[in-house]
Amino acid sequence: MDKKENVEHTQTSAGADDHQPPSSAPAYECNTGSPQHNSTPHLPDFLTGTKTEEDPNPKRTQREHEICMQQLRNVVQNSPNINHVLGAMADRGCHVSLGKFFTCKPCVGTAPIGGYWDPSQGVVVCQNYFTSLANTERTVLHELIHAYDDCRAHVDWDNCKHHACTEIRAANLSKDCNYWNEVWNGPWNFMYFKDHQRSCVRRRASLSVSHNPSCVGIADPSVDQVFEECYADTQPFDHVP
Repeated sequence: MDKKENVEHTQTSAGADDHQPPSSAPAYECNTGSPQHNSTPHLPDFLTGTKTEEDPNPKRTQREHEICMQQLRNVVQNSPNINHVLGAMADRGCHVSLGKFFTCKPCVGTAPIGGYWDPSQGVVVCQNYFTSLANTERTVLHELIHAYDDCRAHVDWDNCKHHACTEIRAANLSKDCNYWNEVWNGPWNFMYFKDHQRSCVRRRASLSVSHNPSCVGIADPSVDQVFEECYADTQPFDHVP
């Protein structure tokens, strides 16, 4: 069994077409020949966050949306890594409508999140939590890894090992664990001088999985069980970008 087959067997986890689909096309359509991809999977609420329904400050929200969308268009057009993942998804039969697949929305919740992946909407950046162009790119790339994993093998978000694997890969491949990003955002200590990337990826993955109601109390062991294999899986890249 080669590396590709081995990873997809273990994770069962989780581009754009060169020609943008008509405006009536859904944000995301996957034709992989697998029955589970014939319909849009429903993601748990903990992944998509809560969208605001009543806006107390519409002018501020509109301004946030405009700035966020400007940054979002910038990174989608200019990031080689983002476009590489989109191309890999298209190669696997998962096509996106660029005008619908990426968007900014206000999010509310118990903790700030950068964005989320939802097959019915695409990649959503939380416009009230973004901070910079670099953070927007990291957020989009992180969520695109989830989209890619869903495309290639269909993530079961109620399966803690599946969730752990795609979080490990997203943290490892999105530059979430860029050294200076960690120093700036914390938590940080001198132990990060040793094996920083692995430690950061493990911590971030465990934190994300711990928010899954299906994984309460078992986030850490779920991450531990799949860590080595999923950390080594850098698809669709040849190595960690």
